[in-house]
Amino acid sequence: MAEEDTAEDAGEETTEETKAEETLLTDSVDEEGTSKEDSSADSSDKADSNQEEKDVVPETYEFNMPDGVELDEAKAADFSLMAKDASLTQAQADQFVSLYQQAQADGLEAQQEAWQDQLAAWRDEASSDKEIGGVKFQENIGLAKKGLDVFGNEALKEALNTSGMGNHPEVIRMLTKIGAAVSDDSFVFGKNTPQERKSHAEILFPNQGKT
Repeated sequence: MAEEDTAEDAGEETTEETKAEETLLTDSVDEEGTSKEDSSADSSDKADSNQEEKDVVPETYEFNMPDGVELDEAKAADFSLMAKDASLTQAQADQFVSLYQQAQADGLEAQQEAWQDQLAAWRDEASSDKEIGGVKFQENIGLAKKGLDVFGNEALKEALNTSGMGNHPEVIRMLTKIGAAVSDDSFVFGKNTPQERKSHAEILFPNQGKT
């Protein structure tokens, strides 16, 4: 009886061991019969392969520019030579290009802000000027526009507008004076004042006959 119990116990242990082995085997095999260890190895190999591709120094560099930005071929060629000498990968070269583009954008924005500040300073200076500013500022602006209409043309107006120089106090001062001059009733535009013809005697002896 004891022997039978021992045999049964041994059978149960064998069965449990077999189940354990089957469980381990089942867990380590996917539906296609590939072990997880093999799958991990393949993934590792692919990762290594991708990393090697990223670490390769390309023969030629390709730069993707943002929308609306044209690639400067000459600068791109110069940078490619430097990148090649430094053994930069494509990813590393892209990082440098991105930094350069950001620096350019920041610099342009700073220049635009500085120029707008300058225009505002000119306008404030003109409006507070003792000669053309103050309570007569709008009246003087009207005179300046009149002077520009008379002596200027569309090209000059566009230049003053696009450059911002139309805000400069000295430009406004000059145009104001011109506008005031053409508004004067005694101003004759486009005509020469007639002069009396002098005789030879008057030219040679200008003081003759004068006391």
